[in-house]
Amino acid sequence: MEGKCNHYRQNRKDMKILAIGPFLGDFENELLQFRPYARWLTEAIKWDKIYLSTHVNRLFLYDFVPEENIIPVYQQFSRDEKNQKGYIHRKINKKDYRLILKNFKDKILERENCNRKDIEIHNLSYTKTSPPYSVYNKIFDKIPDVTLKIPKEHEDQIIFIPAKTESLEKLAYLYRWVQENYDIVVVGSTDTWFSRDNVILNKIDYFENGWKYIIQYIAKARGVICPLSYWTGLANMQSKSVFSWGDSPGQYRTGGIYNFGNKNFSIIPTDQDTSPDIIINSMENFIKEIK
Repeated sequence: MEGKCNHYRQNRKDMKILAIGPFLGDFENELLQFRPYARWLTEAIKWDKIYLSTHVNRLFLYDFVPEENIIPVYQQFSRDEKNQKGYIHRKINKKDYRLILKNFKDKILERENCNRKDIEIHNLSYTKTSPPYSVYNKIFDKIPDVTLKIPKEHEDQIIFIPAKTESLEKLAYLYRWVQENYDIVVVGSTDTWFSRDNVILNKIDYFENGWKYIIQYIAKARGVICPLSYWTGLANMQSKSVFSWGDSPGQYRTGGIYNFGNKNFSIIPTDQDTSPDIIINSMENFIKEIK
């Protein structure tokens, strides 16, 4: 870790501890807001030691923080994905969040020979409506490789992520078509449709390793199909071939904030009145190109 830290200082009298979090929100905002903000802070602020607090099943996202210095939030908040919304957990009010924040700081004090004033805490605003954070205050890095194994027959396949950004009716029509014509694997989290077909949600260790499985399935996929959403951004971040459709596609294309330099994309603009058959025509061309 010392090799990564060009801000490291030896003088204990000038000790400065950078503490980031706690983060209680959903994966979308952890991926596109909190994680890149945390990464930026490690470069923007001089520090001697760094701590971070987030969901216990997403600690692997932070390879730039020593593993022993990542303090997970209470497990019940991580398990309750449906109440993770934006930057917050809907069952935790601002007063409760301040107590969680204090607990984070107290745990650092237990481990370090320092004073409270030595700890500089940064977190995202704990609000229901997520305020924008400038792209200049973010550094986006590819998510590190994970070591979980997936079935051999699921490697080099097209994976289908039925994000709830698309209506169930239209997505079901598209899903039936792609099922009938190609071998696909359905993956996703609790915020995707077709849970019965989802190979991730049906794993007994979904809570502990679900996000790792998702990252691994994307890494091993031939291509990704999903409605325009943060799943598109995740596929771009991991440099995978991706087909998406939806409003405002520009931010996921070349030059867009969520393209991340990925050239292997086919993203088309649609609205609620767009015929599913138009999407199917473009989807078929995408599949033929990656086959």
